[in-house]
Amino acid sequence: MRCLWFKLLLSLLLVVGTSVVWAEETSDDTALPEIKDSEKTLKLRGGDEEGTSYDWYLFAGDMFSFPRLDNASKQIDRQINRTFRMIAPHFKDVKTFADQRDTLMIQTPFLGLVRVLNDNLDVFVQAGYTAGSVRTRAENWSLLILPLHTDVKFERSNFFIGLGSHWHPWGSAELKAYDSWGERFRGSKIFFAGSVNYNYLTFDADVRAGLGPFGKPLRIQQSDIWRLWNVSTLVGVDVPYNERTMFCFNVNYNTFLDHGADFSGFASSIYLKWFF
Repeated sequence: MRCLWFKLLLSLLLVVGTSVVWAEETSDDTALPEIKDSEKTLKLRGGDEEGTSYDWYLFAGDMFSFPRLDNASKQIDRQINRTFRMIAPHFKDVKTFADQRDTLMIQTPFLGLVRVLNDNLDVFVQAGYTAGSVRTRAENWSLLILPLHTDVKFERSNFFIGLGSHWHPWGSAELKAYDSWGERFRGSKIFFAGSVNYNYLTFDADVRAGLGPFGKPLRIQQSDIWRLWNVSTLVGVDVPYNERTMFCFNVNYNTFLDHGADFSGFASSIYLKWFF
């Protein structure tokens, strides 16, 4: 009987010892199955394992505009450049906003708020404002044997506000932690968008001129205001950065419903998207 109890006690100790060793081995982190990267990914919608999702995002950036300015350039050449060359043949063309356009100086900071509807579609409201000026001061000998002094200044401004939508035919770029820029670029996604915008544009011209020692007694001022609508269509690319942020680049064409010969044209934007 004592031998039987001893054998039972020994067997019980072996079972308990084996259980303890197995528990210690399985409690080791290295023995647990790996959590897949896809399970850690924070997607645009659907979220992580805890249900995090982003239904909104803000965007802010800068737009480089290339308006046609056809009629404006012809009017300035006809009324200013040719007129002054009749008095001073060596008078050079004044600087205009076409010169600013050609040197990437017509820039419009903008911002917007976006509501994400699903992985392929969202709607947004946006607004932007820009202002600038160009000035040309010159002195040229005139046909009257006196120097012609000129001072020509143009000022412009544009405020716009509009509604639009982004369409992601291949889905939105994933929001997650990335290890390299190569991985980010491989995760980029192309999208398309359209918007309708209301524009409040202003233009002011101040032209002063005079001969010799008589200062600039000639002064002509002109101001214009336009309230115009335009339609913008674009193609862009989202480059994801981390769990909440993307960089965006796009090229668009702005079609103005009136005065299109001056204000319609291509534009390009670079901006940041922040999801919440």
